[in-house]
Amino acid sequence: MAGRSTYSPEDKAAVLAVLAANGGNIKRTARETGIAITTVRNWSRGNTAPPSDELVQAAVDEFVKSAERIREMALVKLEAAVESGEVKARDLITVIGVLDDKITRASGLPTQRTEHQHALPSREELQSVLGAAIGSMIEAAERRDGEIVEDAEYTVVPPRALPPAREQA
Repeated sequence: MAGRSTYSPEDKAAVLAVLAANGGNIKRTARETGIAITTVRNWSRGNTAPPSDELVQAAVDEFVKSAERIREMALVKLEAAVESGEVKARDLITVIGVLDDKITRASGLPTQRTEHQHALPSREELQSVLGAAIGSMIEAAERRDGEIVEDAEYTVVPPRALPPAREQA
């Protein structure tokens, strides 16, 4: 029977950083790090002594730094591939996209955007709202009807005379 492997707290922190970058995907993390799936699962569940927060943060920072360096190299190669007309630029685009996702996740930035859809009210909803508004206006007018005082005398003000038109030369 083979002996159990022992891992340092730094190793655990590095694997947890990769796990965060992979969005919690245990199988992918195990494949990328070479650590057994069950070991990664146990570490992610906290079944073993976790590394310190400082070690995890240092591992995350190192992972992000490394991924950003590789992404920059891929961007340089992508630019050269585009200029030369190479077809393999598609592979570099994939690499850059994957690295960008991992950097975003490892950095704790949001990975999803919420979009809101607004729908216009239905005909029935409009009729209901407008009917209620009109009813309120009628009630208000009826309440104010008794407050209106009619004036029996009206003064008519004649319109002002316009100045004479100027003659055009």
